[in-house]
Amino acid sequence: MSSSSLSQGPWAIAFLGVASLVLLWLSLWLRRRERLIRDLPNSKVQGVFIGLVELKVTAESEKPLTSFLSAQVCVQYAYTVEEHWSRTVTESYTDDKGQAQTRTKAEEGWTTVASGGAPEPFYGRDDTGVIMIRPQGATFEAANFFDRTATAAEPFYREKGPLAAIPNSTGRRRFKEEWIPLHAPLFVVGQARERQDVVAPEIAASKGAALFLISAKPQELLQTKYSAYSWLALAGGLAFAVAAGHFGRACARAGP
Repeated sequence: MSSSSLSQGPWAIAFLGVASLVLLWLSLWLRRRERLIRDLPNSKVQGVFIGLVELKVTAESEKPLTSFLSAQVCVQYAYTVEEHWSRTVTESYTDDKGQAQTRTKAEEGWTTVASGGAPEPFYGRDDTGVIMIRPQGATFEAANFFDRTATAAEPFYREKGPLAAIPNSTGRRRFKEEWIPLHAPLFVVGQARERQDVVAPEIAASKGAALFLISAKPQELLQTKYSAYSWLALAGGLAFAVAAGHFGRACARAGP
């Protein structure tokens, strides 16, 4: 191991250790979420009780929305507009001989220039009735996506984005949107509470709830996804832990 690597040993070990702990925590969090979805019993709308419930319903609304980018009839949508930029910068640095030098390098990236959505209340329906769902604060798993890149020469570029460009813009924008269509099947996990306007339950965000999820993807697919990601995070956490151990032993053998 080189002397420069050894001098950075404590920082490298600390980074690997923190990364390992973060990934192991993420694995546990994902596994708990998968277990909750698997073990919580499915309820019918008519049988909803006050507390954490799991429902399979369709998305309904008396006043459906129209998504901003793709003009889809839906009960929920969210979008972002990103603009591409590119620039050349000059930076100063010190070379191996301790001499001050300058160099130029190219940088590029995407900056979000607009975003929005419509977290409006809608209804979930099954064969026993309907229940209001207030989506603010929920985790969404959409199944419908819109993704388009447009240049400044295309009308869509300014029709759905800001009129002014950002500094160093290359004249390209990326438009992304996800939505839940009207009548789409939904899998919902959330806290049921009493409505304020009528004697009936509703699903809404709650500080004490273990999960608030609105998904257009099937329950089985979500369980598979969370389980797979949990195993990947566990493998990554163990790999970082092993790397930290090897690095620590190498530094110890090299000595001061």
